[in-house]
Amino acid sequence: MAGDKVLIIGKYGFIGSSLAEWLRRNAYAVTSVSARNEEWRMLDLSGYKTIINASGIAHRKEERKNRSLYYQVNRDQVLESAKKAKANGVSQYIYISSMNVYGDTGKTVNRNTSINPDSIYGKSKREGETAILALEDSNFSIAIIRPPVVYGYGCKGNIRILLKAAKYLFIFPCYPNRRSMVDIINLCELIRIIIEKNDRGIYHPQNQDYISTWKMLQTIACYNGTKIYPIKVFNPIISFLIPKVGFIKKIFGDDCYERDLSDYENFDYCIRGYEESIKEMVEKEISSKT
Repeated sequence: MAGDKVLIIGKYGFIGSSLAEWLRRNAYAVTSVSARNEEWRMLDLSGYKTIINASGIAHRKEERKNRSLYYQVNRDQVLESAKKAKANGVSQYIYISSMNVYGDTGKTVNRNTSINPDSIYGKSKREGETAILALEDSNFSIAIIRPPVVYGYGCKGNIRILLKAAKYLFIFPCYPNRRSMVDIINLCELIRIIIEKNDRGIYHPQNQDYISTWKMLQTIACYNGTKIYPIKVFNPIISFLIPKVGFIKKIFGDDCYERDLSDYENFDYCIRGYEESIKEMVEKEISSKT
């Protein structure tokens, strides 16, 4: 509830910084620390109700030489901080994991979909999940959040490519793929509710509506003051190539959660639609460059 003490690990990341701002706006007593310099190690965690680990290594090229870093941050640091939280009497630990524990792209995830990470990032996140779930008991709640693409002003990753592309493209295939995405405000509101209810479990947040790559580009262009024209002639070729060509699958393949995975009783967390959130993101991007 409002006034509870919350510690966020990962204060410089997009999710961590956005979450700190949202929780403070909702009257939580928030402390934010960096995972990089291990500030959390020096803190006495007694008195905190919830620890949220929003740190992580992502959005960089995976190479053999940085493999150990992924596991150090996405698994080892997570486990160590969760152990410290439990030993200090913290009642709830929330870990921001990823949809990538099901694989990178070209999937529709339902309740029967198996965990099958195929990247270092996804594997390290999954091992982080498994490690901390072993600590859970009646006095120590574990909540794991597996968001799809998270977007909003200041986000990183592939959404940055779309923001740039929408300025220069004038035609694009209107291929009807389905993408799950979650606006940063909707994600923050879900986490606020989880804290308020002292809840536990695994969560798959997403906006109310799916969006296609084409629709995302079209909407961004609209608020940029430009226009992209749809073309359908390549859709049969795209359908043929999706299972055969990796970058085609990444752009046009389905990558979504079935809706029932993301609907929770008494969890009204989708407080913004994608039109409103994309409009705000684009307008802030424009104003930051003027």
